[in-house]
Amino acid sequence: MIIKVIEIFLLEKIKIIKDTVGPNAAKNTEYKNPEYFCYHTETFGEAEVELAKYRLPAPSNKVPFHK
Repeated sequence: MIIKVIEIFLLEKIKIIKDTVGPNAAKNTEYKNPEYFCYHTETFGEAEVELAKYRLPAPSNKVPFHK
């Protein structure tokens, strides 16, 4: 009973969009982001390695913040 009430409440609050995502959006057209197909299982790791030199060190309770 409570679940049904919550479901009805949520359905009243959520607007269901029935239009397409954007102009000319369809499943049978060319995908406009070719970089999507360049990703593979190691992509995240490669980005982590490349960006590691820009990361700040993790804060510590042993070392003061301002030297």
